Amino acid sequence: MKSVFDCAFARNVRVADAAGEYSARAFIRPLSLTKPETPTHSCAGVADGRRWLLIMEPLELSGKVTVTDGDREYVLLRREMIGGGNHIEGLLCLKAGGADAG
Repeated sequence: MKSVFDCAFARNVRVADAAGEYSARAFIRPLSLTKPETPTHSCAGVADGRRWLLIMEPLELSGKVTVTDGDREYVLLRREMIGGGNHIEGLLCLKAGGADAG
């Protein structure tokens, strides 16, 4: 039986944690469609409060985790194993200083 992560809408991502780097399949979507689509600029600098929902195939992760999708690098803020180890759901933010930061 095929996994939901085998569908054409899932993306190939690179996941890095304290133990190493892995390839995985995941869905990434904006958490809010009402927030600005780009970072905001102020006299204090660039502020990017956008967040993304991550649904990813199960991996054993430890320490700080980053997820890279193409040229976008995200920091995994929190994660939870769902469905008895069926998949991971998490919250992402763009890594500071990334290509989309300004």
